[in-house]
Amino acid sequence: MNKKHVISLLLFILTFSLFLYYMQPGILQHDVVELAAYAEYVVFDEHDASLAWHYTQFDNGAFPWRTGTNYLTTTSFYIFNIFGEESAESAVFITQFLFGSLAVVFLYLFLYEIYNKHFPAVIGALIFGLSTPLFNAVLAKDHGTEFFFAIFAMYLLIKGIKNNSTIYLTTSSINLGLLLWMREAGLLFPVIYFGFYCIYALEKRSLITTKKILAITIPYIIFAVGAFYAYVRLLLNNAVSNLNSDLFVYTKEILVSLWTWYPILFFALLLTGFYIGIKNKEKNVIFFTAVSILFFILFTKNATYDIRHLGIYVLFPFSVIIGYALTKLSLSQNLSRQ
Repeated sequence: MNKKHVISLLLFILTFSLFLYYMQPGILQHDVVELAAYAEYVVFDEHDASLAWHYTQFDNGAFPWRTGTNYLTTTSFYIFNIFGEESAESAVFITQFLFGSLAVVFLYLFLYEIYNKHFPAVIGALIFGLSTPLFNAVLAKDHGTEFFFAIFAMYLLIKGIKNNSTIYLTTSSINLGLLLWMREAGLLFPVIYFGFYCIYALEKRSLITTKKILAITIPYIIFAVGAFYAYVRLLLNNAVSNLNSDLFVYTKEILVSLWTWYPILFFALLLTGFYIGIKNKEKNVIFFTAVSILFFILFTKNATYDIRHLGIYVLFPFSVIIGYALTKLSLSQNLSRQ
């Protein structure tokens, strides 16, 4: 194995082991309880579960809410049950731990594709995955699948861009569509995904072809339409009508949460990345700064705000910016030694 593969394996082992170590007995969050209950319903009642339309506590029509996450959890529990497991609790946790750990690995690989340096990529990935709010979002809730499909889509996208590969772009678009099957909160992530593609397409005209455009749009549209039909439209109606306030109402709460959970070094590196990147007109930093500000502002009107909601929209862009800061600082240190 080359160095990149070794680091990826070690990151996965570290992250997954930490999740297992801190796994609490019992489920403490109602969304996760419902994932476990649905999995047990399907596995223990195969005849009724083949339709499941009448199980209204979990189903909107023929599909459960957060359909993809439910189906992945149910599949895990089905396998666990073969070996004698009678409770879906472990299946819920292991599913999220697995995908949450893989999200950290693919964030490292994504950052490495951008900066071509291992140290900044590793630190950027760990800052995202092991920060207390996002670690707990996987440990005790269902954000592991969300983080994975968002970051995996971005990794495949950068591979497709760098290799000018239609296959990478198509599989990336599929994973972007699958993100919406995991959590309705992934609805706005295409702003980051397609915006990122555009900043590279402006410099690389070979990306602006009918074949490439269809590759990154059609698979996403197909999967997104399916997710809307399955459950997103119903939850979206509730979110738009009941869970919003005016802009900037929750600004103080967000800033206090960030200051509480992240060390001063985090903010120092972030500001360094902002400053150097904008000064050098680095396209990735400028883009991810812009989208992080955009989504920060949008979250200031979210009446159900929790810092974990910033994961793929603000804290993921922050990891990219911090990765840039570490890259430039390491280069400066190397030059000073010469």
